[in-house]
Amino acid sequence: MSFESLKISRRGALLMVGLFVMVLVVGCPSEPPGYNEADPELDAGGDVDAEPDDAGDDVECIGESDHQLCDQEGAECGTIEAEDSCGNIRNAVCPDCTPPNECGAGDAGDNECGCEPLTRGDCSIDGALEAECGTHDDGCGGTVECDDCDEGWCLEDDGVHRCDDEECVPTPREDACEDSECGTVGDGCGEQHDCGECDGEYDVCTSDNTCECQSESASQFCDRHDAECGDLEAEDNCGHMRSENCGGCGAFGSSYTCDDDENECWRPW
Repeated sequence: MSFESLKISRRGALLMVGLFVMVLVVGCPSEPPGYNEADPELDAGGDVDAEPDDAGDDVECIGESDHQLCDQEGAECGTIEAEDSCGNIRNAVCPDCTPPNECGAGDAGDNECGCEPLTRGDCSIDGALEAECGTHDDGCGGTVECDDCDEGWCLEDDGVHRCDDEECVPTPREDACEDSECGTVGDGCGEQHDCGECDGEYDVCTSDNTCECQSESASQFCDRHDAECGDLEAEDNCGHMRSENCGGCGAFGSSYTCDDDENECWRPW
């Protein structure tokens, strides 16, 4: 090989080395993969969508409404002391009982609705039944059988039932129930006529023998409208416009807040 040929080969080799170095320099990024200019400390394995450690610190935890807390504790009425989903000990006021039921009445336990019926011990002219004879409403949907008259008839006079020698002519059911939608009414001679039951899905028979729609509880109202939180104004099961507070989002976690327009709990990040 001549000296000139050797020089050309050496130049070619140097040129190839130079090109290779340029390729390496141009092809390599100036910063390592995953580098974040706004946060240089974020390495390649970092998750830019990760929630900050203190993300939930500024979100106020709002617990359940009183009615929701009562439902969770199995309390139908009265006042309870319980811990809500935010860890707060609260005194919650539970709903009222539907008449004739009362809170804790009869055989009901604490914070339970029950009814204390009248008994044969109330069968006297001066007693709660104002009757010494006949069959009467016990105030809880049942009846009380007072004594029969030894002689004569059991007559009703201005709501009071007493035994009398005068013959009693009972009022026919059609006449006795004319102004009653449901329940039982007296026949004027110590017996009761059954005036039927209410037809409405949510109707209850009141003490004055009329059918009235029994409104749902606050929790039932919120659940039926799929409202998880916030203030809700909507139509209840009886067709009346109603406003209720459906509580907060504490049960979902401390980082959740309430979308008041949609009554939904969500995470803002």
